[in-house]
Amino acid sequence: MPAQSQSLPQLLEAATTQHPSVRNQQAQQRAALKGVDAAKWQFFPTPSVSVEGVNASKSDPSYQGDTQVSYLRLQQPLWTGGRLTSNQDKARVSLALAQASTEDTQLQLALRVVQSYADWATADLKVKALQSSVESHHLSHHLSQEPRIPCRSHGRQQRSCPPTNLPRPNPYRRPSL
Repeated sequence: MPAQSQSLPQLLEAATTQHPSVRNQQAQQRAALKGVDAAKWQFFPTPSVSVEGVNASKSDPSYQGDTQVSYLRLQQPLWTGGRLTSNQDKARVSLALAQASTEDTQLQLALRVVQSYADWATADLKVKALQSSVESHHLSHHLSQEPRIPCRSHGRQQRSCPPTNLPRPNPYRRPSL
């Protein structure tokens, strides 16, 4: 994935669909689904074909002098003691487990992405705050380096006179209530 700025929803989508651990869980889920299909097919008859050699006399009317016998079979158990149903139930539970594992993996990845995104956003805000602080410090330092003129006020000496561009308070003005 190219390095570019992505939103949180884009990052979550990528992590929960493209991460190798999610793809692994999805493959296990597909395998479990095939297991459910296989368990369903166990209820159907099983066809088979076989060819066997025989040692029969030439006069046996069943074989008519042929040394091979071909069989076509169709087998279906009448009663298995619940084995087929339990295999089907087991396959369904395996599918549900695979789905839950996939969702758990996606949730864990989503939590990690959100935590990392929050950490990044916090760090980004700290950097911006520090840059603003440095700019304020440089501005303050620059203003403090302006030449000051010593002055006197009410009989005591001040370090410097107030800047001339600021309005001076009027001592005769009454404060408003």
